[in-house]
Amino acid sequence: MTFPHVCRVLHLVALLSLTGLGCASSGPSPSDAGGCGPSTSDGGDSGSIDVGAEPSCAENEPNDTRETATKLALNMDLRKRCLGAAADVDFYEVVVPKTAYTGYLHVHLRNVGGTAGDTTIGLTVYSAADNGRITSQRADRAGADLDVYWSTAAGQTYRMQVDGVATAYPARYDIEAEFVERIDTFEPNDDRSVAKTFVLGQKVEGAMLYGHRSQSLDSADGDDWFAIQLAAGSVSVDIPGVEGVSLTASLFDPQGTYVASASSTGNDIALRTSLPTPGRCFIQLSTNDRSGYGAGKKVPSFFSASYAMTVTQ
Repeated sequence: MTFPHVCRVLHLVALLSLTGLGCASSGPSPSDAGGCGPSTSDGGDSGSIDVGAEPSCAENEPNDTRETATKLALNMDLRKRCLGAAADVDFYEVVVPKTAYTGYLHVHLRNVGGTAGDTTIGLTVYSAADNGRITSQRADRAGADLDVYWSTAAGQTYRMQVDGVATAYPARYDIEAEFVERIDTFEPNDDRSVAKTFVLGQKVEGAMLYGHRSQSLDSADGDDWFAIQLAAGSVSVDIPGVEGVSLTASLFDPQGTYVASASSTGNDIALRTSLPTPGRCFIQLSTNDRSGYGAGKKVPSFFSASYAMTVTQ
């Protein structure tokens, strides 16, 4: 037995599906253009089916102000972000772990381009503590990647503003916030009140990097302080040279009075002095390398440098 009416209905549904005029209830919802599912390509054969081009980028509004900033997880990238118009900016927010006393953020903007790949991307970094601007950088040409870095402080929040100059919109980009923690087991020891104790002959290792707690770097925030029991008499403080890094070692007596210091840039430090009073003395390590931000695929050597210190009598 045949069912001519049913056959005609099924045949009509099949034709509607192929021509893009209808869709099954379980398929994708209609697009803004009125179609659904695969559509016929305008430039191909009438019988070919084009699965559709992937969207060039996706807006994530509202994120035009620091109050509505998109939360960006550390070491994760967001792809195909969008600047929708000339006046559009995108804000992102990153938070450094409270236990990461020394480290830096390196933000990468990749796959930059408008309709014609002509976007010149820019990034401005702010401290959430005072909303002060830490740095503002822009790519050197249209379509180029942009890499911006700055030193961080434990538990701090930073906000980033992405903007672009393009002749066609929307302008797309990918963004990633790479966080590099410098492992320093003696932190926190940024002032004498929290100096870490070690003993004669012990090699102590640490990292010198001043982090942004606000717009400006704290002049003492990256110093490292140590305490050691010393006898009266000669004292030797030795630190092998760290290439490209300036370092100063200063010795203080038990009353906190300055005794002597030695400095070097890239060469060994060999502090030789005599201590008049025995007791629990202090050593302060500091550096003049305090430029906490910049642009480029590589960070300055002092961002990743470590030192090793030994004291003998």
